Amino acid sequence: MIDLSSPLKADTFTHVRIIVGIITGLCMTRLLNGLSRFVQQPNKNHVFFVHIGWTFFLLLDMVNFWWFQIRLANTVAWSYDLYLFILFYASLYFFTCTILYPDKIDHINRMDDYFLSRRAWFFGLLIALNVTDLLDTTLKGQDYLAHLGLPYIMHISIFVVLCGFAIRTRQLRFHKGFAAFAIVEESGWAVFAYSSIV
Repeated sequence: MIDLSSPLKADTFTHVRIIVGIITGLCMTRLLNGLSRFVQQPNKNHVFFVHIGWTFFLLLDMVNFWWFQIRLANTVAWSYDLYLFILFYASLYFFTCTILYPDKIDHINRMDDYFLSRRAWFFGLLIALNVTDLLDTTLKGQDYLAHLGLPYIMHISIFVVLCGFAIRTRQLRFHKGFAAFAIVEESGWAVFAYSSIV
């Protein structure tokens, strides 16, 4: 019999972390499988630097996501709403990864044409991820948000503005520059903000 009146004995964070880990694992599997297709079938798919760049960005961003979610271990009281929010956040990564590497990729002749045709979805989801990240950081407490400070707000704001511009333009020079900038900036941010979890 389950005693509904007694407090939970299970570690709630571990319970949440497992399902978030499953979603994150599915994301990384999709990205790594997508990259491996370029090696398996080099003549079938045209390699597009921007597409590859965003793949590496998402891999790095998800590693960072998994790393900083350890802060949720300090959550005093879990609620079903918070649980759903964390699952929603992780699921946004999955949807973003499916835009880069859809289920049926064999009919795509040129990856640059495909990427540019889906840029509104891709960059729209990146905007949603950044807004969700801001909400997630706020949920971790005002002290944590203050610890990250102005650099964090600038990190989010600049990225969202550039994503908004990327939705509107097909200029390859901008998209190449933005993909390169995103990788460098995310790497720098990881070193600045997440090199330690203490």
